[in-house]
Amino acid sequence: MKKRICVLTAMPECIHGQRIFEGIFTQCQKYGCDVAVFATMTNLMHSDRVYQKGEEVIYQLPNFDLFDGVIIDTVTFGGGAITEALDKIKVRLQNDCHVPVVTLELPIDGCKCIENDNEPILREMCRHLTVKHGKRDICIITGPKGNPVADYRLGIFLDELSLLGVAVHEERIIYGDFWYSCGERLADEIAAGRTTLAEAYLCASDHMALGLIERLKKYGLSVPHDTIVIGFEATTEAALNDTPLTSFVPNDSLTAAKAVDYLRTMIEPDARIIPYETSGGAYIRAGESCGCGSDHIRSLSIFRDALYYTMRNYNLETRGNDIDIGLLMENYVSEKFTGVKTPKECLSQIWGSTYLLQPFSHYFLCLADDWVTDYSSGEERYPKKMNLIAEHSGDAGPTFCCDDRSVLFDTSDMLPHLLNNDEKTSVFYFSPVHFGDKTFGYSVSQRELTDTHKLNLVYRNWLRLVNNSLEMMRAKNRYMVLSTHDEMTGLLNRRGFYERLEKAITAGGVSEHDIVILSVDLDGLKKINDTYGHTEGDTAIITVGRALCTACGSEAVCARFGGDEFAAAVIVHKQQAASWFTQFSGLFSRFISDYNATSGKPYQIMASVGFSTETCSKTMNIEALINKADSQMYAEKDVHKRTNQ
Repeated sequence: MKKRICVLTAMPECIHGQRIFEGIFTQCQKYGCDVAVFATMTNLMHSDRVYQKGEEVIYQLPNFDLFDGVIIDTVTFGGGAITEALDKIKVRLQNDCHVPVVTLELPIDGCKCIENDNEPILREMCRHLTVKHGKRDICIITGPKGNPVADYRLGIFLDELSLLGVAVHEERIIYGDFWYSCGERLADEIAAGRTTLAEAYLCASDHMALGLIERLKKYGLSVPHDTIVIGFEATTEAALNDTPLTSFVPNDSLTAAKAVDYLRTMIEPDARIIPYETSGGAYIRAGESCGCGSDHIRSLSIFRDALYYTMRNYNLETRGNDIDIGLLMENYVSEKFTGVKTPKECLSQIWGSTYLLQPFSHYFLCLADDWVTDYSSGEERYPKKMNLIAEHSGDAGPTFCCDDRSVLFDTSDMLPHLLNNDEKTSVFYFSPVHFGDKTFGYSVSQRELTDTHKLNLVYRNWLRLVNNSLEMMRAKNRYMVLSTHDEMTGLLNRRGFYERLEKAITAGGVSEHDIVILSVDLDGLKKINDTYGHTEGDTAIITVGRALCTACGSEAVCARFGGDEFAAAVIVHKQQAASWFTQFSGLFSRFISDYNATSGKPYQIMASVGFSTETCSKTMNIEALINKADSQMYAEKDVHKRTNQ
């Protein structure tokens, strides 16, 4: 049986994610393991914390018991405002995980940590500044003080610079957050005269370096003329910046590969370890920020990959093999999603657009059963049951959407197909589907491990369109429901009552039936409102509505016409009309009596009921029947008033 590895990470489209996937997928392919990746599609430092909360629910999904090992890309969770996500994962590991767990770079108590062997690269960065460019006044920008990765990089920088005869004073060590904001703050300090401009800046992450470069430019300082800056990680942003950043490539792929090898020794101690072969080559990715000059061929390649082509000859070959952000936008997917009128049509449009995610072997959309009607927010986990609502096969396999092939399954299974033992090894990308902090479900893209195509901004932005489409459909559905339903009781309103009753009457086969119309009115609502407040009055109204529905049964059409007025209609066989009302009266009275006996309220709920009946036909006058039932109800109300005086 194939082994399965669970990977927890964030923002899988980024260059860091691509590198760790390279190492994980290569080794898992060798060992015949499937991989399941659970990832937010945003960086965990996303400024919209409500939206981010909806993203992070994906980390509550993995059932660790169905995996043989777990890899946590802790670097993407580390530090600052994003420790909450990692803290929740730690709790899950302690309570729910009974398989080996390995982390990348940043440790978690009780877990094996694979440290990234970046020492040769970090030392080369120091030599680049001192030997290549002759700089001696060097400022080091690292991550948070006490952060293991930040301390590791800082320690190597200081050691190598010392060996090169360069002393770095304490004021030239800047502790940041690995993000743009750190570099921006340092530039502000320089501009304000609170610190002096160094000859060179040695940055432990590209983002801090880029923040520094761009903010210095705002203050009229030029890189590389006034100072030089180099970074670490060789991100896409570094190559595409106005001043391309000289950066160095970390050993992420090798670290990730070692994590898989470690799990293999834990899962199958006697199994052979096949070494991971690195691509080799120089670590440096030269840019303008140190004066070395850019690698224009590489920059052009990155630029073309990221480019939004507004006009292209999109053909069938392109659609199958070269999906880009331009094709996503030029197919007017957003407009197609917006124009739908029903939930089924909405899901069908989503399913029909999945070709934009190619290549894949399978695509799955799993949604909560009540995604259309549940308007609550803030759920931090998925419901116990999920519905596999759509599947799209990249080959000749099963393809369906919203039909009898939909599968309701236990969420703990994550995906019915995950446990299949196909010969080919696969990666399953699990991504959250939500709007704000309202969870709808999740999206799963299955690809072969040998597939060189990885998740990219097309997949992320397609998911955003899907999220917005589902929320728009929910809003439309709610407005439609409110147009035919009473918001307080959930019953039909007057309009909904007539529409539903008309459908029942015109359905055919009613010639041998009678229709029974009920008119119900709550007694003494004004007194309850005046004495105990309108909240208690609302409670009384809701209680009468519940009593009406319970006594009428599921076949009846029940409505609140407004205020304390209710109506109900039921079509019954002629011989049962009289007995039906007798049965209803008994059930209705018993419900009210039981409520009054157990509610603890300082008032008693009472209601008056009238009814009328007539042979059912498509030409009957429903309004006249309601008026007749009203007359009988008001007569009973008068009796109640005289009795209770």
